[in-house]
Amino acid sequence: MRKICNKGHRIRASDKQLVYHFSIGTFLFVFVAVLLLLNIKQLMRTDWEHFSLLKNGLTLSPYNIITILIATGVCALVAFLYYRFCYDSFKKLLHRQKLARMILENKWYEADTVQNDGFSLTSKADQGKKSSGFQRFTIKWKRDCSISAVKSR
Repeated sequence: MRKICNKGHRIRASDKQLVYHFSIGTFLFVFVAVLLLLNIKQLMRTDWEHFSLLKNGLTLSPYNIITILIATGVCALVAFLYYRFCYDSFKKLLHRQKLARMILENKWYEADTVQNDGFSLTSKADQGKKSSGFQRFTIKWKRDCSISAVKSR
């Protein structure tokens, strides 16, 4: 039986704001879910066919303010519990965000076209290939490390 190897997550340009996107998405979902659960009785009594926000207006009763405060408290509790019990995954997210920012700030992620002047038997589509700056950096880094390892012997 073949063992499945987990090679980790790829770092992408979209990971630059990873922690903020994850936090906002999670808290917004929890906040809306708690608000809907606490106001389900009001939502069931509303006549949606004749409902108009302009005529009825937006009223904030003391009950609505309390439900907003409860939803905010539940979001804070979820944040605390996630930080307390899932600290490793939180640190992984922070680390991926830091790596993505470093790669983007140093412009290792930029792609530029490489022109091939010589005769090639490959197709026309492969002639204008794009090479990632990050890939070129890692290749150069591996080459430099192997050269320095030979010199140290």
